[in-house]
Amino acid sequence: MQETIVTASDVALYVKCPRQVYFKLKKVPYVEREERVKGRVEHLLLRNIVEKNFDYRILEKNDFEICISALNELEKFLMNFNTKFFEQALVSKKYGLAAKPDLIAVGEENCEVIEFKGTKIRHDITYSDKIYVCAQTMVVEDTLCPGLDHGNVFYYKISNKPIKTVYVSDKLKSKIMEIKSSILSMKKDIECKKDNMPPYCEKSLCKTCDYAYYCLYLNNKTS
Repeated sequence: MQETIVTASDVALYVKCPRQVYFKLKKVPYVEREERVKGRVEHLLLRNIVEKNFDYRILEKNDFEICISALNELEKFLMNFNTKFFEQALVSKKYGLAAKPDLIAVGEENCEVIEFKGTKIRHDITYSDKIYVCAQTMVVEDTLCPGLDHGNVFYYKISNKPIKTVYVSDKLKSKIMEIKSSILSMKKDIECKKDNMPPYCEKSLCKTCDYAYYCLYLNNKTS
């Protein structure tokens, strides 16, 4: 069964850059970037704030890019939820997807999926985040919260409307399953020693990619 399971994070990563998924499946060594390490620390801090009712106002005196007004909004959003699951690993046999949402908040009559993101978005939620949260919501709906039709992204570095809702649409579900099939095909090709590496595509995200040095080396070598 595990051979047909794809993680929600890999689906979202594929949207950003198929090569990253390819390198990950091939277990290529990488250099973890400062941005990723910092993001992990911020996620841990956010978990402590939510889980232990930590007084987040002291962050005003520290060098963390976590917006206090955003945390105020999150506090209000979670007010009526008694049970909270942090990074709960779930697997949906129905969709063949695995997910580990940052937070699943469960109330008496409803349930919310919340993903923490440190991206400073300017306008609407990014497409990769839509795909990611939709995939997570599909898994949570199938395994824990029947009928759940939306998930949320908490952009903790912005002050204006930091919580964005993503509704599960047929179009997004179809795209997720299409990407899942592409990843499984990629995995099969790697196992069969077929070296079908996705083409190089330079993006602004390259500068924060863990595989940037290796990827650029390969691109220069083959160009």
